Amino acid sequence: MLEYTLLTIISYIIRIYYWLMIAAIFATWIPAVHHSRIGEWLRRLTDPFFGIFRRFIPPIGFIDISPIVAIFVYGFLTRFALQGIAALFTWFQP
Repeated sequence: MLEYTLLTIISYIIRIYYWLMIAAIFATWIPAVHHSRIGEWLRRLTDPFFGIFRRFIPPIGFIDISPIVAIFVYGFLTRFALQGIAALFTWFQP
């Protein structure tokens, strides 16, 4: 029972970070939000992950597609991570 609770908590944390990334992307479209405290907070949370992709994917004109790629990679990695964690929990059950 504890393992399912832990898996649920991890899943919620992953979903919250996903929605924070989405909010950070939308905040860049609205300068008043992007330069507000909320925008700064979102950037501090998401820029380390987005920065990994910004190093390899240059902007196309004024459009930065690296956050979109980052979200796809994040979804792909988290899906396999959650499946791996769930498999570990079932493997260690007596």
